[in-house]
Amino acid sequence: MLPPVMGSLIEFENSRGEVAFRTYITGDTIFFDELKEIPRRFPDIDLALLHLGGTMFFGLLMVTMDPEQGVDVIWLVKPKTAIPSDPASLIGLSPPDRLDRRSLEEFRKNRQFSATMR
Repeated sequence: MLPPVMGSLIEFENSRGEVAFRTYITGDTIFFDELKEIPRRFPDIDLALLHLGGTMFFGLLMVTMDPEQGVDVIWLVKPKTAIPSDPASLIGLSPPDRLDRRSLEEFRKNRQFSATMR
């Protein structure tokens, strides 16, 4: 039996009790339909930290997102900044590089990129 998926959304409030900053941490998960609830319930995500290990269970079943699924999550939640937590899995990306939309398109086409989000 595989463990349940994990992900967290942390909101930081200002002194008036308003959301000042939202961080989404994918944790060990894969892209699945329920992730579509995130942008619906929590718009305007400031930072997404994506675990992109692409871990395979016995080489047959993916149990953590790979870089391609990470790009899909970025397009889904549309964070202002996205940072992969396993940059070794991304060809041509080294910390503290970040992702921009043009680079996401380049990745979808060529499977490699490096970038900064604005």
